[in-house]
Amino acid sequence: MGDISPAQMKVARYRCQGGPENIEVGEQPMPVARSGELLVRVHASSVNPVDWKMAKGEFPFNIVRPKLPFVPGFDVAGEVVTAAEGFAVGARVYSRLPSLSAGASAEFVAVPASAVATIPEAMGYPEAAAIPLAGMTALQALRDQARMPVSGADGYRVLVVGASGGVGHFGVQIARAAGAHVTGLCSGRNAALVSSLGAHEVVDYTTGAAPNGGGDFDVILDCVGGAPVGRFLPWLTARGVYVSCVPRADTFAWQAFYTLTLRRRVRGVLLSPRADDLRWLGGLYERGGLRAHIDATFPLEGLGDAHRMSIAGRTRGKIVIAVA
Repeated sequence: MGDISPAQMKVARYRCQGGPENIEVGEQPMPVARSGELLVRVHASSVNPVDWKMAKGEFPFNIVRPKLPFVPGFDVAGEVVTAAEGFAVGARVYSRLPSLSAGASAEFVAVPASAVATIPEAMGYPEAAAIPLAGMTALQALRDQARMPVSGADGYRVLVVGASGGVGHFGVQIARAAGAHVTGLCSGRNAALVSSLGAHEVVDYTTGAAPNGGGDFDVILDCVGGAPVGRFLPWLTARGVYVSCVPRADTFAWQAFYTLTLRRRVRGVLLSPRADDLRWLGGLYERGGLRAHIDATFPLEGLGDAHRMSIAGRTRGKIVIAVA
């Protein structure tokens, strides 16, 4: 395995804690792939709210404080530079970096081979970079937390709150491909997009109308957070589960309460990066059941503007960073 650590690579990093105004573009030594790791030349990454929340110290419960200077970004799509664990040099791969230290806003990353999957042949790097964190979050929320079957889910009624966002737009597609009846909750300007992703019904939250009259959902996938859990509980069926992708303190309080009563009623998602899940999502893409909607693409030097766009909270689908 080649040792190319003396070389420098370009990165975009937070020089200090705070907002995007603290992002700078500079150089630092390239990483060295250790045993069981791949060195990947990054072609594209994407922005997720966790990136700027960590930089601003707004990560849930402040459990993670990145070491500064901090290179943000968890999603990676690129090509293998050093072969390892069944991946040849030049292989096109994607991953959600498993380390909480992030680091995807760079020309190269070292990533455990166990967290890497091969990019489907028809998928480009930008779309591959948009999928890992958000796609796996949606999948694990529906399959693992709500325990909805990802095939043969006929008869399930699913509400996706924030259906036009990063996690939400994948959630709509996964639930629809599973056979569920999907209702998307979003703003009116995003209704056409959510319908095109497969939602059977789209409700404009700005009207104040309760989806489906306010009830009868087997799964509520909340990709926005902010609203009290108690608001959603009356909308669930007897077997229904509310799952938050942005869990708050009250999410886990409700989860603990229902765990004590031996019921799965409220759950919070804490993502576990898994290569098998990336392969599953890749298979759904190849079957025509999944696509990534890319709202905007920025160069690495424009990472600050990309984070500002994400902070504004009006992104449709994903924001992609073109690295190389």
